[in-house]
Amino acid sequence: PDRARRASVRRSLVREGRLLLAASHPHLVRAYELHAPRAGAPALVLEALGGPSLAYILAEQPRLPAPSLAHLGRQLCSAARYLHGRGYLHLDIKPSNIIVSGGAARLIDLGLSGPPGPCRAGIGTARAMAPEQALGEPVSAATDTWGIGLVLYEAATGHRPFGDGG
Repeated sequence: PDRARRASVRRSLVREGRLLLAASHPHLVRAYELHAPRAGAPALVLEALGGPSLAYILAEQPRLPAPSLAHLGRQLCSAARYLHGRGYLHLDIKPSNIIVSGGAARLIDLGLSGPPGPCRAGIGTARAMAPEQALGEPVSAATDTWGIGLVLYEAATGHRPFGDGG
Protein backbone atom coordinates (compact mmCIF):
# COMPACT_ATOMS: atom_id res chain seq x y z
CA PRO A 1 0.00 0.00 0.00
CA ASP A 2 2.85 2.44 0.69
CA ARG A 3 3.92 2.24 -2.97
CA ALA A 4 0.45 1.98 -4.55
CA ARG A 5 0.56 5.61 -5.65
CA ARG A 6 3.47 4.91 -7.98
CA ALA A 7 2.19 4.14 -11.49
CA SER A 8 5.18 1.88 -12.21
CA VAL A 9 4.37 -0.29 -9.17
CA ARG A 10 0.72 -0.57 -10.18
CA ARG A 11 1.68 -1.52 -13.76
CA SER A 12 4.15 -4.11 -12.50
CA LEU A 13 1.56 -5.76 -10.24
CA VAL A 14 -1.05 -5.86 -13.01
CA ARG A 15 1.49 -7.30 -15.48
CA GLU A 16 2.52 -9.94 -12.93
CA GLY A 17 -1.11 -10.79 -12.23
CA ARG A 18 -2.02 -11.19 -15.89
CA LEU A 19 1.02 -13.37 -16.51
CA LEU A 20 0.32 -15.62 -13.54
CA LEU A 21 -3.41 -15.91 -14.25
CA ALA A 22 -2.55 -17.22 -17.72
CA ALA A 23 0.20 -19.52 -16.41
CA SER A 24 -0.02 -23.00 -14.98
CA HIS A 25 3.21 -24.68 -13.97
CA PRO A 26 4.05 -26.76 -10.89
CA HIS A 27 7.10 -24.61 -10.10
CA LEU A 28 5.45 -21.18 -10.35
CA VAL A 29 3.24 -19.55 -7.75
CA ARG A 30 -0.42 -19.57 -8.83
CA ALA A 31 -2.62 -16.51 -9.11
CA TYR A 32 -6.33 -16.74 -8.39
CA GLU A 33 -7.63 -13.25 -8.98
CA LEU A 34 -6.55 -9.81 -10.13
CA HIS A 35 -8.53 -6.71 -9.32
CA ALA A 36 -7.18 -3.84 -11.41
CA PRO A 37 -9.36 -0.74 -11.16
CA ARG A 38 -8.58 2.23 -13.39
CA ALA A 39 -8.18 4.36 -10.31
CA GLY A 40 -6.81 3.06 -7.06
CA ALA A 41 -4.55 0.25 -6.06
CA PRO A 42 -4.68 -3.11 -7.84
CA ALA A 43 -4.92 -6.31 -5.81
CA LEU A 44 -3.47 -9.67 -6.77
CA VAL A 45 -4.58 -12.82 -4.96
CA LEU A 46 -1.90 -15.52 -4.97
CA GLU A 47 -1.88 -18.97 -3.45
CA ALA A 48 -0.45 -19.22 0.04
CA LEU A 49 2.73 -21.27 -0.10
CA GLY A 50 3.45 -23.14 3.12
CA GLY A 51 7.20 -23.37 3.08
CA PRO A 52 10.34 -21.35 3.70
CA SER A 53 12.22 -19.38 1.09
CA LEU A 54 15.41 -20.91 -0.23
CA ALA A 55 17.21 -17.93 1.34
CA TYR A 56 15.93 -19.03 4.75
CA ILE A 57 16.94 -22.64 4.11
CA LEU A 58 20.43 -21.58 3.04
CA ALA A 59 20.80 -19.45 6.17
CA GLU A 60 20.08 -22.57 8.26
CA GLN A 61 21.91 -25.10 6.04
CA PRO A 62 24.34 -23.22 3.79
CA ARG A 63 25.24 -26.17 1.54
CA LEU A 64 22.70 -28.48 -0.04
CA PRO A 65 23.65 -32.07 -0.90
CA ALA A 66 24.20 -32.90 -4.58
CA PRO A 67 20.88 -34.75 -5.08
CA SER A 68 18.98 -31.75 -3.66
CA LEU A 69 20.93 -29.39 -5.92
CA ALA A 70 20.10 -31.47 -8.99
CA HIS A 71 16.43 -31.57 -8.01
CA LEU A 72 16.37 -27.80 -7.40
CA GLY A 73 18.14 -27.10 -10.69
CA ARG A 74 15.69 -29.25 -12.66
CA GLN A 75 12.72 -27.49 -11.11
CA LEU A 76 14.07 -23.98 -11.66
CA CYS A 77 15.03 -24.76 -15.25
CA SER A 78 11.58 -26.22 -15.87
CA ALA A 79 9.86 -23.07 -14.57
CA ALA A 80 12.19 -20.79 -16.53
CA ARG A 81 11.71 -22.80 -19.74
CA TYR A 82 7.95 -22.58 -19.29
CA LEU A 83 8.12 -18.79 -18.89
CA HIS A 84 10.48 -18.45 -21.85
CA GLY A 85 8.12 -20.51 -23.99
CA ARG A 86 5.38 -18.01 -23.17
CA GLY A 87 7.60 -15.08 -24.17
CA TYR A 88 8.63 -13.95 -20.68
CA LEU A 89 11.79 -13.78 -18.60
CA HIS A 90 11.67 -13.81 -14.79
CA LEU A 91 14.63 -11.40 -14.44
CA ASP A 92 15.02 -11.74 -10.65
CA ILE A 93 15.84 -15.37 -9.85
CA LYS A 94 17.39 -15.46 -6.39
CA PRO A 95 17.00 -17.54 -3.21
CA SER A 96 14.46 -15.20 -1.64
CA ASN A 97 12.21 -15.58 -4.72
CA ILE A 98 12.06 -19.36 -4.37
CA ILE A 99 9.71 -21.06 -1.90
CA VAL A 100 10.38 -24.70 -1.02
CA SER A 101 7.59 -26.93 0.23
CA GLY A 102 7.25 -30.69 0.16
CA GLY A 103 10.35 -31.09 -1.98
CA ALA A 104 9.08 -28.69 -4.64
CA ALA A 105 10.63 -25.32 -5.45
CA ARG A 106 8.27 -22.57 -6.60
CA LEU A 107 9.35 -19.30 -8.22
CA ILE A 108 7.56 -16.24 -6.87
CA ASP A 109 7.72 -12.48 -7.47
CA LEU A 110 7.36 -12.06 -11.20
CA GLY A 111 7.02 -8.29 -10.83
CA LEU A 112 10.06 -7.64 -13.03
CA SER A 113 9.11 -10.21 -15.66
CA GLY A 114 9.12 -9.08 -19.23
CA PRO A 115 9.85 -10.15 -22.78
CA PRO A 116 13.34 -10.71 -24.15
CA GLY A 117 14.92 -7.62 -25.64
CA PRO A 118 15.96 -4.20 -24.42
CA CYS A 119 15.84 -3.51 -20.70
CA ARG A 120 16.53 -0.57 -18.45
CA ALA A 121 19.98 -0.70 -16.86
CA GLY A 122 20.04 -2.07 -13.33
CA ILE A 123 16.57 -3.63 -13.26
CA GLY A 124 16.63 -6.44 -10.70
CA THR A 125 18.55 -7.26 -7.55
CA ALA A 126 22.15 -6.05 -7.77
CA ARG A 127 23.76 -9.22 -6.43
CA ALA A 128 21.60 -11.47 -8.64
CA MET A 129 21.45 -9.66 -11.96
CA ALA A 130 23.22 -10.80 -15.09
CA PRO A 131 25.81 -8.50 -16.66
CA GLU A 132 23.43 -7.51 -19.47
CA GLN A 133 20.85 -6.39 -16.91
CA ALA A 134 23.39 -4.29 -15.08
CA LEU A 135 24.50 -2.65 -18.33
CA GLY A 136 21.04 -2.17 -19.83
CA GLU A 137 21.78 -4.44 -22.76
CA PRO A 138 19.17 -6.77 -24.31
CA VAL A 139 18.08 -9.60 -22.03
CA SER A 140 17.33 -13.17 -23.11
CA ALA A 141 16.79 -16.64 -21.71
CA ALA A 142 20.49 -16.56 -20.82
CA THR A 143 19.68 -13.82 -18.29
CA ASP A 144 17.49 -16.19 -16.28
CA THR A 145 20.03 -18.98 -16.76
CA TRP A 146 22.57 -16.70 -15.06
CA GLY A 147 20.20 -16.29 -12.11
CA ILE A 148 19.68 -20.04 -11.82
CA GLY A 149 23.44 -20.53 -11.92
CA LEU A 150 23.95 -18.04 -9.10
CA VAL A 151 21.29 -19.77 -6.99
CA LEU A 152 22.83 -23.20 -7.54
CA TYR A 153 26.35 -21.91 -6.87
CA GLU A 154 25.25 -20.41 -3.56
CA ALA A 155 23.31 -23.55 -2.61
CA ALA A 156 26.33 -25.75 -3.46
CA THR A 157 29.07 -23.70 -1.80
CA GLY A 158 27.33 -21.74 0.94
CA HIS A 159 28.68 -18.49 -0.55
CA ARG A 160 27.41 -15.95 -3.04
CA PRO A 161 29.64 -16.00 -6.11
CA PHE A 162 30.47 -12.29 -5.93
CA GLY A 163 30.42 -11.75 -2.19
CA ASP A 164 27.63 -10.67 0.11
CA GLY A 165 27.33 -7.05 -1.07
CA GLY A 166 24.35 -5.63 -2.96
